[in-house]
Amino acid sequence: MTDIAFWPATKLIRALRARKLGALELLEHYAARIAKYDRALNSLCVLDLEAARKAIEAAGGKFFFTLGKTKEEANFEMKFKDPDGVIFDISEKGWLGAGE
Repeated sequence: MTDIAFWPATKLIRALRARKLGALELLEHYAARIAKYDRALNSLCVLDLEAARKAIEAAGGKFFFTLGKTKEEANFEMKFKDPDGVIFDISEKGWLGAGE
């Protein structure tokens, strides 16, 4: 299979509807990418930065700093420290170069 990770959502939907790609196949593909890259990235892609921030802080995490000026930027991320001092990132748009 070609690397579908970089296909636009519209192409993925067409492939799913045409049954050229199965939902389970798509899920397993992205799960494998998470398993492969997560250790190096030490990060989470979230749908709502503010909700994720509140959940992190409620669990004892502390805001550390941001990269990027506004959350609309493609490379904007927020960094936090967990209660053990481990630093991790969250982003709504993912990370530039993460697929390289």
